[in-house]
Amino acid sequence: MRERIGEVILHLALNNKPLKSGKYVAYIRVQHKAANRYYSCHSEFTRKEWERFEKTPEHDHPVTIAYNNFKEAVKTLVREEDFSFNNLSAFTRRNHGNTVQDIISDYSKDFRKMNKHNTADMYRNLGSCIDKFLEGKQMPVAQFTTEKCKAFLAWLANERKNGPTTINMKAKNLSAVLQRAVELHMIPRNPMNGVKRPQIKRRNLSISDQSLSRLLHATEEEIGAKNLHYLQYWRASYYGNGMNIKDLLLLKHSQIHGAEIIFSRKKTQETSNRLIHVPITPQFNEALTAISGGKEYIIPEMDGYIPGSFEEYRKIRQVIKNINNHLRNITEILRIPEKVTTGNARHLFGTRLSQAGIPIAYISDAMGHSRITTTQRYLDGYTFEQRKQAAAILEI
Repeated sequence: MRERIGEVILHLALNNKPLKSGKYVAYIRVQHKAANRYYSCHSEFTRKEWERFEKTPEHDHPVTIAYNNFKEAVKTLVREEDFSFNNLSAFTRRNHGNTVQDIISDYSKDFRKMNKHNTADMYRNLGSCIDKFLEGKQMPVAQFTTEKCKAFLAWLANERKNGPTTINMKAKNLSAVLQRAVELHMIPRNPMNGVKRPQIKRRNLSISDQSLSRLLHATEEEIGAKNLHYLQYWRASYYGNGMNIKDLLLLKHSQIHGAEIIFSRKKTQETSNRLIHVPITPQFNEALTAISGGKEYIIPEMDGYIPGSFEEYRKIRQVIKNINNHLRNITEILRIPEKVTTGNARHLFGTRLSQAGIPIAYISDAMGHSRITTTQRYLDGYTFEQRKQAAAILEI
């Protein structure tokens, strides 16, 4: 295989020197102004295998993928009038693989290096889904067309039984991956553009006043010591400005200032670093004291972990999983009909204050939201009981 791109000649061939196995290594020769560079494809062939490959090269073969990667890199550099062997090496190092799976893997690794482990896991999960969708075959990103994107979303809905929210999240992540391929000049446009995504039904995280009362006043005799221990995390989140469980776990003794705790949300530290003031009410103090006992951190589970490390991330995930597992047990024991998770506590904090007539600007500030529109999303999803109560006010 040989072709010219401007002043550059690409040649795919076999090395003349056989290996001990009797096979030969495939390589790419790049020629520019009488100078040559050789790049191994790290694949071995017999002469007969190579003849068959040259006649009908498989599009998903590692050698084809490697050659197309070099070809796209050369095309880009020639088009930008910036070709040199150094630039070619830098380009191919940055873009060592041109399959969808390669790009997803690189994306996940980049987020892992930035200690954004949750995002890294989301892309790793996307890569796993793409692998299953493609039945383990490697697919060059240029072949992942708009039709293939639609087929993937349909597969997620039918084969994986995912709901609209999950499908939308995966579609968003896939679009980001394909946009990266556009930026690397691997494809001319994002094939996800214009792909219709399913409508998201807003989750109703509200629960009745009766259910909330049961959760806030359940005793050890009713639900058991271990269930009560994990329920205290939920109560601390609810009474502590609807604090995210991750932020709750990472609270330090040094953040206690008199009668309040002052902290910034981990989720928004890079963008706003807004300080949130949480008053230490008797109810919040009782819940927090029940789960406290750490040296540096208020909650002992987090002592000894390096901030931002993967180990810390895994520990937080495990604690959240434990809380949700025990919340399931508690709702069964107390016969609470609604689904209760760590997310309900944050939602209920906002809705209860709103029902009491507290200005949305204060609620937004207390929850650490950068926009009031974000807070408004937490105030949706009232129960029938609450809507009926509001309608009754209309009567004189």
